[in-house]
Amino acid sequence: MRISEDKEFLILQSQKGRPGSMAGADMVLYRRQNRADHRIEKEMSRKRKHQQMSEVNLELNELDDFGMDYEEDIGDSEPEVAETNVKKNTKHTASTCTNRGRKHFITPRLLSALDSAKVSDGKAMHILMATAEALGHCTSDLVVNRSTLHRLREEHRRKESQRIQESFIDKLSDTQAMVVHWDGKVLPDLIGKIKVERIAVLVSYNGESKFLGAPKLISATDRVEGMSFDTTSTNTGPINGACAQLQRMLGRNLLTLPCRHHILEIYLRSVFDLHFKVTQAPEVSIFERFAKAWPNIDTSSFKSGLDCGDIKSHISDGICNDIKQFCHSQLQKTFVRADHEEFLRLVLTFLGDNGGKFKTPGVTSHARWMSKGIYSLKIFLFRDQFHLSKAELKGLS
Repeated sequence: MRISEDKEFLILQSQKGRPGSMAGADMVLYRRQNRADHRIEKEMSRKRKHQQMSEVNLELNELDDFGMDYEEDIGDSEPEVAETNVKKNTKHTASTCTNRGRKHFITPRLLSALDSAKVSDGKAMHILMATAEALGHCTSDLVVNRSTLHRLREEHRRKESQRIQESFIDKLSDTQAMVVHWDGKVLPDLIGKIKVERIAVLVSYNGESKFLGAPKLISATDRVEGMSFDTTSTNTGPINGACAQLQRMLGRNLLTLPCRHHILEIYLRSVFDLHFKVTQAPEVSIFERFAKAWPNIDTSSFKSGLDCGDIKSHISDGICNDIKQFCHSQLQKTFVRADHEEFLRLVLTFLGDNGGKFKTPGVTSHARWMSKGIYSLKIFLFRDQFHLSKAELKGLS
């Protein structure tokens, strides 16, 4: 053995107690100590910065107070008197007032802004204190604390809710008939992070609509003459359905207005299932394939439906013009759902008219019922760029 350090190590290993040993650094202990040192250094830096800012503010206050006193006392004041006034005003500004604040500055507009921004009481306190200090106010003179802010916000919400309800009732006439609409939604709870199911309720009357609440309905049941709802069993059940229970509660029959979207969904789904294999999967396989192939499709190269001889033979020129005229008239309106506008534009493109640019494919699940019409038209327009089996091409045409 030629290396002297190795020889010395082996000799120490053979002695009693084995004073010589080899071991790596304890990285866990090292990182723990490093984090602790970093926290201490960060806290010290914060304190130093706060002390520097306090000294700067104190110097600025001294200069301002000295300037004010000098302008008031110039010509007839002694230097000692001016110095005394500077020290007195500086002490009043820098020290904390022991008396309770009396000045109210939180307005209803400020409370509404905090609620609109969803700012909690604790965070609002930091914002208000920092804003008051930035504007040069003595925070000890202001009525600002968490409990007072919480109480003012609750009172403001109660008054606003009462004002909105009263203004809504005043607009209605005694003979005004309304239709109540409702739907179940899973929404975050007001307290905590859990989600709860609520029933969003609104009424429509004279071309206007008003949200009543979720889930509580205000006392306007005497004017309710109809119900608008989706066609699920929880609403249409003959015994325990929401419609049956509402009519029993009111003691009279109401006009039923099932949602037209969900009614048309049945027709569209039945036609689609007639030509394509019925599946229980949440996604439609052919639509999912088309969405993945969309980045490789040239949107400037497509063929309209009238280019297909079978389709052209079933659509006369008069029917084609009527459909185009209807689509153009509907596109002049404002759409709540973007799917309706996209479907009309695809119909125009399918009939050889200018329907505008193509949109990137979106959701392909069964829950988006308009996707069956949108995807079917879009796939047929790009049938030369997207691989289709004979059965799929026959089902689309």
